Amino acid sequence: MTSSPRFTEEMIEKAREEIDRERPARAHWGEVTPDAVRHFALGIGDDNPLWVSKRHANESVGSILAPPTFLWTSFMTPMFFPSESKAKSSGGGMPGMQALYAGCQFRFTRPLRPGDKLRATSTRRGVVDHAARVENDCTEPRADLSRAAEAMDSYNPNIGGRTVFQIEHHQCVEAETGEFLGDLIEHAARVEPEAVAPEHGKYGAFTPRRYTPEELAHIGSLYAKEAQHRRGAEPRRWEDVHVGDALPGLVKGPMTVLSYSAFFAGFAAFFNLTDRVLYNFASRFGESVKIDPETGIWLLPEEMHWHPEMTRILGMPYGFDIGSQRVSWLAHLVTDWMGDHAWINTLDSWFLRPIFLTEAVLISGRVVDKSAPSDRQVTVAIEAKTFDGEPVSEGTAVVTLPGPDGAPVWSPHAGAS
Repeated sequence: MTSSPRFTEEMIEKAREEIDRERPARAHWGEVTPDAVRHFALGIGDDNPLWVSKRHANESVGSILAPPTFLWTSFMTPMFFPSESKAKSSGGGMPGMQALYAGCQFRFTRPLRPGDKLRATSTRRGVVDHAARVENDCTEPRADLSRAAEAMDSYNPNIGGRTVFQIEHHQCVEAETGEFLGDLIEHAARVEPEAVAPEHGKYGAFTPRRYTPEELAHIGSLYAKEAQHRRGAEPRRWEDVHVGDALPGLVKGPMTVLSYSAFFAGFAAFFNLTDRVLYNFASRFGESVKIDPETGIWLLPEEMHWHPEMTRILGMPYGFDIGSQRVSWLAHLVTDWMGDHAWINTLDSWFLRPIFLTEAVLISGRVVDKSAPSDRQVTVAIEAKTFDGEPVSEGTAVVTLPGPDGAPVWSPHAGAS
């Protein structure tokens, strides 16, 4: 097993051979069920009764709905290689290169609800080295490469280190009807492992955040007020919203390993493997597997979020948050504010800094634009900062709100089982 691979032009060219090749994606939840929705919602700390209470949802809009970013589960599940399989994987053409999340662009068509069956495809749309662009290195017109590069300049612990962006386009349809349900453009920056020692990287030494009783009580008081500000079954009408309106904020954290385990109950990741399945993966994916120097045990890329050796390899001084969980937090801010009868059309999210274990995050938003009355759309700017005021994310959501009659902006019967 190679401990510290480096980018080569052959590696990058091989990855580019996959551009525009569509492949089926395995869903973590192939069918939307109330249990799946509940696990996902609670894994992002969102106890909105629209997601978890059949009685509330039936009275409000006729059915339990899934949080918008539940769509992510349609194309994300652990890799699996049966014992008898001869298949191998090359790590997407860049084996051993660690991935840092720069940001993503979501588009949602309608809410998902129990009974929907999900079928998704994934297509690589770009392999971009900003220092050496080549023709057709990105074929996705919606990809925001400049914003992704700005995000990674802020986020990457290896200041000035080489990054190669991998842009993936995931699309989901209802399996029985073929109805388009939404898509996601992901911008992941591949970086060389062990390119910088944590003490020499951007973040240096990180001291776990210690909270005074007063600080923890303040975080508790914020949590205690959140549900009071949730719009819920009372429609938030387009006519009543104005540019400059502030959204009630959310708090998330302090981050612990328990935060990950709660999230993984509802959401999967490629490398969440154990026992024989982990062995099968390690034997086929050797360049992406590291070894814990203290125990000799295999380590997989997902463990960069909490294992000291994996964080060191990535140049991080401490464990840090999971990208899909953070993006779902930003969506949570918007869904609490918009109410049961509105819907998010798009959500763009960009990362500026890791959220390290023990840190808490405050998320806020403001209405920055309002469409013509015929569209009934508003644009919300979102930002997330640590408890100590350091920016960690920026985002934008476009939301369609009900009109004067307060009726849902989507068909209450679409997709219902």
